[in-house]
Amino acid sequence: MQLLHCSDKMIWYNLCVICRTAN
Repeated sequence: MQLLHCSDKMIWYNLCVICRTAN
């Protein structure tokens, strides 16, 4: 859950990246 360490503005972007890498 590294996204928790990211800024609020980057959380949505990190979520997309995580989904892509997960797939």
